[in-house]
Amino acid sequence: MSTPHGGESILTDALFFVDEMAKTVDELALEALMEVIELRKSYENSHPDSGATLAELQGAAYFAKSVEDPEKFPPLSEEMKAEVENWQLTDKIVQNLREASGKSPDLSPEEQQLQMEERMQAHMIYQNQMSI
Repeated sequence: MSTPHGGESILTDALFFVDEMAKTVDELALEALMEVIELRKSYENSHPDSGATLAELQGAAYFAKSVEDPEKFPPLSEEMKAEVENWQLTDKIVQNLREASGKSPDLSPEEQQLQMEERMQAHMIYQNQMSI
């Protein structure tokens, strides 16, 4: 069914655009999920006796990624947002101190991994304290 002003073409173009956007969003979500899973597995390997559940580890990994990139991993609650912002301020202070001491403000990949695992651990401790 076509319209005299090409309405079908506009609708087809719009549907194609929406379909492409949905595919892009799915790909980005899958990429983000894979990063969280990879961090969780890394933490499990370096802390095999942590005693944390899979859900706790996934949540902590998501939190750690949220501190690093809150646009890609948006905080899931206002409480998490505040916790993320606190960690970001702490990271900025540490970065400034490293720079002031003559060290590179950038962390090595090993230091970045340790930092992510420390965030995960701290988040799990925080969550446990909040549930008491």
